[in-house]
Amino acid sequence: ERRNGGTAERRNGGWIPLIAIAALLALALLLAAPPAGAQTTTDYDDDNDRLIEIDSHEKFNAIRHDLGGAGTSSHATYTAAFPSPAANQCDDPSTTGTTETCAGYELTANIDLASYANWAPLGIYTATFEGNGHYITNLTITGNTGGSVGLFTELNSASVLRRLAVTGANVTGTGSSSQELGILAGEIHGTVRFSYVTGTVTSATSGDWHKTGGMTGHLRNGGQIYASYSTATVNGPTTAGNNQLTGGLVGSIGETNNNETGAITAAYASGAVTAVGGNGGYLGGLAGFFRRGTISYSYASGSVTLASGSASHVGGVTGDLNANGTITESYYDSAFITQAGTGRGTGQTTTQLQGETSYGTGIYQNWNTNVDGVAGDDDPWDFGTASQYPALQVDFNNDGTDSAVEFGGQSRADYDTDNNQLIEIDSQAKLNAIRYDINGDGTANSGSETGYANAFPGPLSTQCDDPATTGAGNVETCAGYELTTDLTLTGAWTPIGTSTLWFRTTFEGNGHTISGVTVSSGESAGLFGYLGQFSGTTGVIRNLGVLNASVTAAAANDSAGAIAGVMATGTLLHSSYASGGTITANAASTNIGGLVGGVTGGTIRASYSTNAVTKGGAHGSVNAGGLVGVSTGTIVASYAAGAVTGTGGTGNNYGGLLGRSNSGSTITNSYCDQTASTQTGTTCIGSSAGGVTATSTAYTTAQLQQPTGYTAGSIYAAWNVDVDGDTNADDPWDFGTSSQYPALKFDTDGNGTPTA
Repeated sequence: ERRNGGTAERRNGGWIPLIAIAALLALALLLAAPPAGAQTTTDYDDDNDRLIEIDSHEKFNAIRHDLGGAGTSSHATYTAAFPSPAANQCDDPSTTGTTETCAGYELTANIDLASYANWAPLGIYTATFEGNGHYITNLTITGNTGGSVGLFTELNSASVLRRLAVTGANVTGTGSSSQELGILAGEIHGTVRFSYVTGTVTSATSGDWHKTGGMTGHLRNGGQIYASYSTATVNGPTTAGNNQLTGGLVGSIGETNNNETGAITAAYASGAVTAVGGNGGYLGGLAGFFRRGTISYSYASGSVTLASGSASHVGGVTGDLNANGTITESYYDSAFITQAGTGRGTGQTTTQLQGETSYGTGIYQNWNTNVDGVAGDDDPWDFGTASQYPALQVDFNNDGTDSAVEFGGQSRADYDTDNNQLIEIDSQAKLNAIRYDINGDGTANSGSETGYANAFPGPLSTQCDDPATTGAGNVETCAGYELTTDLTLTGAWTPIGTSTLWFRTTFEGNGHTISGVTVSSGESAGLFGYLGQFSGTTGVIRNLGVLNASVTAAAANDSAGAIAGVMATGTLLHSSYASGGTITANAASTNIGGLVGGVTGGTIRASYSTNAVTKGGAHGSVNAGGLVGVSTGTIVASYAAGAVTGTGGTGNNYGGLLGRSNSGSTITNSYCDQTASTQTGTTCIGSSAGGVTATSTAYTTAQLQQPTGYTAGSIYAAWNVDVDGDTNADDPWDFGTSSQYPALKFDTDGNGTPTA
């Protein structure tokens, strides 16, 4: 259509072709659309490798109804997870004339099994399972009485499982007899390659024929494990019985009666093994019982401990060695396995096992072996430095490249990348896990191995040893933790450190902040519960900010603060602060402070709080302070500028800085804001016992903000203090303008210049 002098003129043939085209398009769309109510099909083998793809725990759980990997189950659980699969979905359209059928499953994502409080083993798997380097986490099997127990009941002789990691697992059995336990499978008759497990396996405490291993209870019927490992803690029976077989990687290998064999090649176990010994008890670092087959080019470095009984069947590599079993160039660490039997593997010192850094001419000269099933040696080992055990290097994530970072990365993971002896924290999971290592040496508290391994899977051996300081006398061990990023916590928080397990190592904040600490229970509440010292290690918190905390002393005798509930004798908190939060007492006889609830002999230096501190309800005998609730310790060059409020009850002590100062406490050049908190008193201390040394004064907001330096004669003249104990003044404060409170600056690298 065109306009001609204001009059519309339709050109001949202009509209009709457009109408025809529109009609044709509508017809095409109609023909292409599926009938009403029709369901489209889905291709679960996108890459045409004949393996059905799994990217959720629902799909993983569903394969129990198709253990042959054909993808043809009609079970409701299966069809819900895999609705409307494409016809002949594993048939590769590029190979016309050939029809391929599905032959198993593969992971295309990590799988979290947290939704299953007690996982039911998948059954006897008879196909290929490709992990593609993905993880299965939060596997929990509790009190299972079945015969074979693990992620799978059994990997059949036709099965091949590869490139799978199962981390932080907790597998327990309670069968009265003849139970096989392992994280990966109760029994392995097939082939496992390039896989590993971490966590804990625990058998029934008593009974006969219990086979318990980190990866599997029984390797038999031609079963093979190549280039794989376990760091799992393995707990066998503790009451003597008949044929109780416990090992770090496998409980038992082969069977004499049926001439069944098993083979382990290029593998290792580094978890602790504990079980009863004696005539019926067999325990070893790699395998408990070895009847028929081979162990080649492998090692064990975990401890092997008798719960009771004799050491007659305790070995470094295996607790028993039959004439039909062969051990080839396989070793154990004689420093940790001291009750090893002759001929059950070769004992080496830690130095010998770690000292070789190549195949060379030493104990590992023949370890370059075949592990992939294709002819030719595969160079499966990475020997690291002279202070590391060998780790595995294979193509773990199926990208065509061998790498010790991809596989063995779990045994090579370095959580101290800057070599300052502090393990690095960059997530809530890692922050939470430090409660399982209260002395900061990178080794979990007894009984807490699984919780620690979930956040720090397979830390590097001697990870805090600085390779730049090699040589005798220069072996550094881990000495605490450090934040490498700001964290915002979600959910209710459980304080780190209890009255029986004090947190007693260094926590370096590096000027970072932790937001959202929410605690409403526990006798000592805060980000940390108890800071203490024991056996040569001491709790130290430094260079940390805690924001927007909500911490409540909920029961009598509780103590609550944003950073810590209680600081014991010898502990230190310096260059740290809390702001934007509320600390509340909801019970009588409690101690609440903006920073710390109670200081019983510890020291706070160059720190502050602007948190609100409040007593909820008519409770009596509450000590409430802007910085600290009650103290018999030391406070130096610190201040509080938050409101301290509360009414009702008897025997309450409110202070702008400190609720109550007990005998022996010392307060030096520390202040409170009497404008922000009206219940301060001129000394900022609500109540003071005799024997207190105090230089503490209440100032107005303007007086606290006016000085802009350590100027002689000002209230901050003495605030250029030594915060780290090296006798040098550390210039910890930035005074800003005359309308700002002092703020902290952080020298996190120790060079004397603030870095944050």
